[in-house]
Formats: sequence, structure tokens, C-alpha cells
Amino acid sequence: MRAGTRRWLTAAVAGGVVVLGAASPAYAADGETADTYATVVDGSGRPTYVEVEAPTVAQEIRKAESLPGSVGAAVETPVRIAGTAADDPLRFLQWDNDALRLDDITPRPAVAGQLVAVIDTGVSPAEEDWAAGQVRCDLGTDVVGDAYAAASGGTGCVDPHGHGTHVAGTIGAVAGNGIGMAGVAGGVQIMPVRALDATGSGGDVDIARGIVWAVDHGATVINMSIGGPRSGAYDAAVAYAVDHRVPVVVANGNNRLDGDAPQWPASVPGVFAVAATESGGGSASYSNSSGTALIAAPGSRILSMDVKHTTPGTPYVYMSGTSMASPHVAAVAALWLAAHPGGTVEQLRGALIATATDLGAAGFDNLYGYGLVNPYELLTPAPAPVVAEPAPVVSEPAPVVSEPAPVVEEPAPAPSLVAPAAPGSVRVLAQTEALRVSWDAVAATSTAPVEGYRLYRNGVLRATLAGTSFTDRVDGGVAYTYAVEAYGAGGTSGQVSAVGTARWAPARLSVNRTAVLKKGRIVVRGTSLRPGSTVVVRETYAYRKATRTVVLAVVRVSGGDDVSFTVLPAQGARTGTLSLQAVDHGGRVIRVSRAIRVG
Repeated sequence: MRAGTRRWLTAAVAGGVVVLGAASPAYAADGETADTYATVVDGSGRPTYVEVEAPTVAQEIRKAESLPGSVGAAVETPVRIAGTAADDPLRFLQWDNDALRLDDITPRPAVAGQLVAVIDTGVSPAEEDWAAGQVRCDLGTDVVGDAYAAASGGTGCVDPHGHGTHVAGTIGAVAGNGIGMAGVAGGVQIMPVRALDATGSGGDVDIARGIVWAVDHGATVINMSIGGPRSGAYDAAVAYAVDHRVPVVVANGNNRLDGDAPQWPASVPGVFAVAATESGGGSASYSNSSGTALIAAPGSRILSMDVKHTTPGTPYVYMSGTSMASPHVAAVAALWLAAHPGGTVEQLRGALIATATDLGAAGFDNLYGYGLVNPYELLTPAPAPVVAEPAPVVSEPAPVVSEPAPVVEEPAPAPSLVAPAAPGSVRVLAQTEALRVSWDAVAATSTAPVEGYRLYRNGVLRATLAGTSFTDRVDGGVAYTYAVEAYGAGGTSGQVSAVGTARWAPARLSVNRTAVLKKGRIVVRGTSLRPGSTVVVRETYAYRKATRTVVLAVVRVSGGDDVSFTVLPAQGARTGTLSLQAVDHGGRVIRVSRAIRVG
């Protein structure tokens, strides 16, 4: 990869940690080989079970479902006397599991067919709370390419930082084994995809490659507890995952107190962005509130595995951040998919929204999204309906009543309500790094009331509105599809769509003034420059009857927003020319020259 083409990301942890004191066979959660069968039912309803083989359980399930006559796949699951999460000695310290009522979910969906990819700093398979073979080193990868990658054979089964193992522990640490803590989807298989280095940093393109790797190697859920500046590298990779029925769960970002700008990949269409809550249920002070979160989950003081074993004999540690919230939702997604084989990403999204515990302002809000994830409501089967016994037959004749029955005037039936009409048209007006979407108001009637409108961007709900317009901040030069529907008490109208592409902000370069004092500094500013490009500042001046040009600064643009820095001109009383060069979003070279006088 060429220098300057990477956008660096960091693991999304808020603050520090708090110390607690040729493929191989598919494997079940306990590390033994898992057999997958297609359930084939004949005309009489008699089932038979046909064993299938593939490199991973997820691929075996898809193969079993595709066999002629198959009505579904069954993964052989080991059965033993059931332990409970209460058997784990540190379970009482996990307030997050209590808040989500995980121990009340009975029966808990079996997770033998689920494989959660953790795209992070790697995962250590040596921790005591994993089952044998649970961390799938045979399916993992390492795209960092450093000495740690070489030491693990490029499998991702090494974690010099600790963040990835902590995240993975929240997802899948074995529950009820009498060791350590209890993961949300205890025993689920973990695919390590190491894309962040020992400092917790990495590149957006490497992360995108990790997504594609995870999908291609059988992951059923992807977790990314990472955050960084705006990037278009993720869009195609996330779309690839969604098209293959793999939900992508990401941390929403920890920068509320540092500008609160939207983070990527949390802002990518199609992801499940997760905000963080405190133990009391309130929004964590660091959790991004720019409006990109779909849902919230516990994120502060979360106990999980400590790969560094900071406290001897106690290989567990507290961490805080939206990084810690995201794996809760990823694990819940794995449980839901285990209970709903063949479920789609959008069905999962709808189920999470419908069962979330509303927090903050009613409905969607920027702090919690649609509310706190509620696995108990999501996964607990509804009780069977009560069937009333028929009334006993009375053989005695009814008494004769001589008085005429009173006349009861029946009220006129209320008119049946129907869905409102669809908006007449949707218009998308291109603006500078924004799109203004507007549509025709739908006339309400007595039978088709209109309560408001729902706006979707690339198929994902973006806003619920009472008015008929919305300005959406988006990347310039990227096409977005918008759909609008009207809704009311009688239902929801059809959707009307339109596509728009925002303009890039015009690039500019400027200096503060054309004359500076000796040893003075010149302030250089630029706007909307291409991320990864550089601003080059040169000074040309006469020296002993010769013209000399020196490079004063080469500054890399890390984001698409304003860049401002200072340069120190060459010394000596003279006049000269200051020239600046940079590249804008459209690839055009921008040059500016200014005469300066030093001294």
C-alpha cells in the first residue's frame, strides 16, 4: 500500500482500563466436531436426517437448506446437565448481564451454528474462559502484517493490545462453566480478524478487507468496535455483508465531549451502530450523540477478559466505551439468528427496534437510538393462547318473558381506516456536502389520516418527520437513494424514491498575510481537501543573485474538513514568493501563490 493512502482508526475505548484485582472441519462451541443434518420430510410427514459436510457450520447449514425436500438444517448440539451463569464466580460483577435480563431467557437459543467475527486487535485463544477450539484460529486472519502477525502464523490469534479479546469475551465467554464471567452468547464461536495493531490503530481499507474475509469464511455476525473519520472505504464491504445476510455491528464512537462529529463506520448505511449506557441506564457521557446510533447497550465498566493478566490470578478487567456496548448487540444478534435460521439483516433490525426499551425522548433520539437492546423481549417466546372451554349445555327451557325486550339503538359503525396515499413526488436537491429532500404533502381524509412521514436513505430509516423536507449531511460526490412514505392510524403508504448526489465543498487555500516579521510564522488554511493528500508549502527567494526554492512544510490532510497549520519562513530580510499546493476531492490540483516580505 502506498504511503498516505491509509485512514487511521482507533479502537473505540473511552478512557483507560480498570484492573479487577484446505479447510478444517466445523467445530461446535465446545470444540468437538459438529454434525449438520438436512431435515427431509416425505409426503406422510415422516422426517429423515441427511448429514452434510462443509468447511464451516454456517456453510453446512446453507448446504443442508438447499437439498431437495429439505425443510431446514439441524446442527447436532451436545447436551449435558445444565450449568447456569450463576456458577461463574465473577458473574455477580456483570451489571450489564443483569440490565439485559440474560439469565431470565429460557430456553436460550443454541449457538452451535453461529460464528461471530471480531475485527479488532486480535483475539487470544489462551484465556481460561474459552472452550477448546472456540476461537477459530483456522478461520481467522491478520492483515496488519507486523511481527505479531508472523508469530501467530497470520491467524489473528494474538492480541498484543487486549481490546479485541475483551470485546470477544463479552460476546462469547462460556457461561455456567464455573470459570470467570459469562458472555452474552456464551460458547459461540469467535473468528479473529486482526486489523488493528498493538497501539489499537489501523487503516480503513484493511478493515474493509476484514469484512470481506469474514463473510467469505462463514461469519454469521461481524463486530467492529472501532471508530474514525469519514471514509468511503466501508460502503461496498458492508453492502456485501448485508447481501449475504451477515449483520455488521459497530461502536457509535466516544467523542461526544470532543466535537461529537459522526464517526465511521458507524455512519455507513446498513450497519447496526451502538451507543453506550451507564449502569443506571443513562447515556454514557462519552457516547456519540450525532444521531447515527440505531440502538444502545451497556458500555461503562464492563467486565471481560484481560489478555495482559494485569492482576496475577485474575485475568479479567473493566473497560468502558461504545467498544464495550457493540459486542452486547453482536452477541444478541447471534442468539436471534440461532432462533431464526434464514433470518435477514432487515428482519433482525426490525426485531431489535420493535423490542428495544425506549429511553430518553419518546421514539428515536440521538442519545439512545431506538432504546436499550432488550434480548429478553426479543428472544422469550410468547405464551400460548388460552383456549376457553365451551359453556355447558343447559337442558332446561329458558323462562318465558312476557315483557317485550327494550329497543337498543346501535351506534353507527365507525368508518374503517386505510393507509394514506403515497407522496406525489420526491425531489433531491444537491447542495454542498448535503442533500435537501422534499416531497408533496399527502392530504389527510377521515378514513386515511396522516400522522407524518418516514424518510429512508439507502433503505435505512433516516428520520421521522411531520413536515415535508429534510436536509441530510452526506459525502459529496456519492449517490444516495431516498424513499419517503406517509403513515397514519390506518397504515403506511407505498414509498416514493429519488436519487441525488451532493457537491463537494469547493477547495480553497489561503495564508494569513503577505508580510511577516523576521522569524514570524505564516498561518495556512485550506478547506475540503482530499483526505490522504498533502499540502506542500514552498518559498522562492533571491540569494546572492541566485534564485532558491525551499520546501517549508509538507502536511498530510487526515480528514475532509478544514486544515490549519503554521510554517516558519527562511531567515533573512528579503522579499520572496510563497506557493501552496494541494488536491481537492475531485482530484484537481489547487495552487496559490503569495508575495511575502520577511524582516
